[in-house]
Amino acid sequence: MIFVRHNTAGNWCMGGWDMSSWDVVGWNAGGWDVGGWMRRCCVGFMLLAICAVAQGGDVAQAGDDVASGRVMPASATQENALPSADSVLDKYVWSTGGTQGWARQRDRIAKYALNIVDMDVRVDITEYAKAPNLSYREFKSKGTQGWADGFDGTLCWETHPANGPRIKSGDERTYEIRRSSFHQPLMWRDLYESTEMAGVGQIEQYQCYQIRLTPPEGDPDVWHIEKDTYLLRGLETTVPTISGPVQVKAILEDYREVGGILYAHKIRQQVFIRKDARNVVIRKMTIELQSIQQNTGIPDSRFTPPKTILDLVKE
Repeated sequence: MIFVRHNTAGNWCMGGWDMSSWDVVGWNAGGWDVGGWMRRCCVGFMLLAICAVAQGGDVAQAGDDVASGRVMPASATQENALPSADSVLDKYVWSTGGTQGWARQRDRIAKYALNIVDMDVRVDITEYAKAPNLSYREFKSKGTQGWADGFDGTLCWETHPANGPRIKSGDERTYEIRRSSFHQPLMWRDLYESTEMAGVGQIEQYQCYQIRLTPPEGDPDVWHIEKDTYLLRGLETTVPTISGPVQVKAILEDYREVGGILYAHKIRQQVFIRKDARNVVIRKMTIELQSIQQNTGIPDSRFTPPKTILDLVKE
């Protein structure tokens, strides 16, 4: 495993993200631990930004396209004042397809390719999702045994070769339930207890509002929403896992419309796993959305947990 130590300058630079502020300080004789807990921690979260985010296009004027629900919420602030967090989030919903556009979506089948940078590792992911909160994902990678996870409305579970079948509980379960919300962009008022306008910062070339969203349980998320387009350009979150909390930062790119909803088709992601007070394991990854189908009529049986999970419930 490669270990890195954070530079004294920090991983933020001029209000943006310094993607190079980490130094290699160690390497273990066993080489890259791709198939074990590192992959479990990294890949288990990889779809959050995709599932939680759909990006919008150009900003329209208030009153446009009323029938579709894509009406730009009016701003109650002066031109030079920061808008409220809630007003920015409402515009984010508008930019991704509008209230009615999202409400028309009932299910989704999406395929992703996850690549770990600087390593010959690719994970192919198929995601099945259905309103209101059903989720099933399959993970396949060359040379390793595949695995899956899901939420059937009651059980959060995974079948990973490193840990075997297990039912998630506590913080993991709480997080997965929030992630599995199918209409997540519409549901931010229900999924988060409070929102805060934290300021304005730079995500690479994009000037963004920084919105802190605090759920009823767990650590807050920070969404970086571009000022000009109200696209979600950056995301920071802490993911609870069986191996401990994992910090994730993501940058979202390549927005395309599918079925009236705008999705990021490329996400660059950094995953930070702290080993001790000084050392952090880092993985840089890219996720590409390869295809997406909507309203296909996925049966509820698709989300039934496998027998190995159901056997755990009987115990």
